[in-house]
Amino acid sequence: MLPLISVCIPVYNTSNYLEQCLESLFNQTIADKCEFIIVNDCSTDNSSEILTKKVSEYKKLSIKIINHEKNKGLAAARNTALDAATGKYCINIDSDDWIDSNYIETLVTCAEKDEADLVNCCFKFLPDKNYDYIKGILKNDFPVTIWTRLIKRDLFINNNFRWVDGINVGEDVIISCKLFHYAKKIVCLNTEGYHYRTNIGFATKLKKLKWCEQKKKEFSELENFFSKKNILEKYKEILNQKKAEVKFDYIKYNSVFSLKKYKDFYPEQKLQILLEKRPDFNNQKTKLFIKLIDKGCFIRANFLILLYKVFAKNK
Repeated sequence: MLPLISVCIPVYNTSNYLEQCLESLFNQTIADKCEFIIVNDCSTDNSSEILTKKVSEYKKLSIKIINHEKNKGLAAARNTALDAATGKYCINIDSDDWIDSNYIETLVTCAEKDEADLVNCCFKFLPDKNYDYIKGILKNDFPVTIWTRLIKRDLFINNNFRWVDGINVGEDVIISCKLFHYAKKIVCLNTEGYHYRTNIGFATKLKKLKWCEQKKKEFSELENFFSKKNILEKYKEILNQKKAEVKFDYIKYNSVFSLKKYKDFYPEQKLQILLEKRPDFNNQKTKLFIKLIDKGCFIRANFLILLYKVFAKNK
């Protein structure tokens, strides 16, 4: 008999939290209806030993451990788990988090009752039938994280969806936008039950500049998908705003006297949109900085950053 739910768990250096995560999974109220697919992405701590120990304690459950031969990143680990999945539904759990004992049952019961392709939890509002989920996720109206969604596996199979290898920031946004586009029945619950830790394992913060480069890849992937589906114009304005936000961060965190950073990172994107869409950018210093950037006065903008840093140090 095939399992009802495939629980996909990528693991990378989360030994301090892994046991709690696994205990919460293996003691789910419907654990007997699950298959647990654990992908160890070449952890360098003692995660492997913990996995072996915990699995030996739950021999009655369906548990698969897949070890990558080399570190491939979060997106690849999710793909490995997806390829091994056989359940009607998939749910992704991060190995540094844990869930309440009825978390999976709550989502699956809803999916079965409403014949839903997607069940979203952690919603603070009840969307109407015309709600645009893609716009909502781009605007961060609700959690972007994939672990807030129970997904019918056919959505992945029928549309050949996979996480994009090499994109480990914004990978949840990309896959979620694709899923929302194709899902015929989406249900939202305000139930929580997922306990999230930040900045652990895969979620460890990248250096700011690398983070910006990853966001650039995310936006490119989204634009390509929207273009293929002839919906780019619908989301172009919000994508431009997000590009401007990342460009602003890229300039801010780059080396002080580099002019290349202004010229090569979204050179066509004006920062003026931030003054129009983000009230928190409308202070005198930020306004001046944005105007200098948009006018191409890069040397003066560099000098302005230097002044701000000198004054900040002297305070």
